[in-house]
Amino acid sequence: MKISEAQIQNVIGIYKEKKMKKNPEVSTITHVLLNNTSLLQVSLDLKRYHAKYREIPSIRENLVQDLKDKIQCGTYNIHGLDIVEKLMGREAADLLGDISSGE
Repeated sequence: MKISEAQIQNVIGIYKEKKMKKNPEVSTITHVLLNNTSLLQVSLDLKRYHAKYREIPSIRENLVQDLKDKIQCGTYNIHGLDIVEKLMGREAADLLGDISSGE
């Protein structure tokens, strides 16, 4: 028995149709995403930026060493207002977090 090209295409069409009926939202979203060049470009850009971000060390050794050197030499000076600003900013962020979580 020989299977024709038309029969193969017919089976593939039925398979796709059943797959669409099974979960039409996913198929539609996938179709839109894959056929939208601007979304595809954004996706590629995000992947590239994410890869660059992952290359950044979590501890920036050069800044840490610079601070250590200044502290050891006694040249590290910080203004009291800077400390207060950071403390108040942290307190405000904590307060907003408590409010948003309903505490």
